[in-house]
Amino acid sequence: MTVTNSLYKPNNGESPDVDVLVSTNSFILNNTLNLLLDGATATSQYGYLTYPKNSNTVDAANTTVDPNVPPDVTGGNWIYFCDYYDTFSDASVDTNRWVSAGTGGTTTELDGYMLIDTAFGESRTVTSSGTTPFDLMALSGNVEFVIACSASNGLIQITNGSTTVTIATVDVGTSGQAYYRFVFNSLTDLIYVWKDGAYIESKDVSTVTTNKYIRFNNPDTDNFKIYYVGYAASGITGTNTWCIQFTTSATSPIQLNYKTEVGTLTPTISGNGSTFDVATNNILNNVSTSGTTHKVKFSATNVTTINATSSDRNIPTLKFSNLYYS
Repeated sequence: MTVTNSLYKPNNGESPDVDVLVSTNSFILNNTLNLLLDGATATSQYGYLTYPKNSNTVDAANTTVDPNVPPDVTGGNWIYFCDYYDTFSDASVDTNRWVSAGTGGTTTELDGYMLIDTAFGESRTVTSSGTTPFDLMALSGNVEFVIACSASNGLIQITNGSTTVTIATVDVGTSGQAYYRFVFNSLTDLIYVWKDGAYIESKDVSTVTTNKYIRFNNPDTDNFKIYYVGYAASGITGTNTWCIQFTTSATSPIQLNYKTEVGTLTPTISGNGSTFDVATNNILNNVSTSGTTHKVKFSATNVTTINATSSDRNIPTLKFSNLYYS
């Protein structure tokens, strides 16, 4: 062969041609110099994708978790591998799930989120108490639920319609977002609150009896955006996946680098978009099938035992993934 500006990965036990080694070294050194020159804008000759931030390339056919990742979230664009109560992706508020009430204001769904909008002197709440409710009391044992949202003074609450307890105040502003993870202990009636990967506090919801619905409360002039509500509980089995796709050369290997916040993920890669092989983190992986539509898919089995103390987080979570290819 001849020396090219490309990545190669010799197979195990194979003695690679010198040109293969020179080509790979040239590729790495050339792109290092190009990065120094212009920050990978014009002259760098490689592909480098950071996910989930570039979520516009999500392969919906191989994705079961929410593809509507909020943009540029504080602490990272995290993907939770769990079932979802609502992903707000059909431009219409599901009134079978959500009950809206208040003095003025509006509740709408658009662009991958539910918007609770109020003006001065108005207030509005939205509660998961419809005909297909989200009720912590109706799920088996301990429950973990996750919410991505933004607001300057939005309240996340637990209510039965008459008694209400605030479990988080959303104060990241309307242009930023935050990820909340709530772990409910069904025996102690405590909810452990996490925000952007950091433990905050516990909340006692024992006064909320019979039903425990989620309520979003916008008490003043603000835009309260909720991007999704996901959850895991005992007895909810299955596997959830998240997959991205990109176009590259038919023989390009993939350097995979990813980090989880919680749990274990299984990464697989495909060279033709349909045949997947198990990939290894932090090394260069060959694709076994040729093609120009490459895919990287992450999978996780649903957690069915929910541990619920101040140190427990259960839902597997992808914090970021970087791909490097020619």
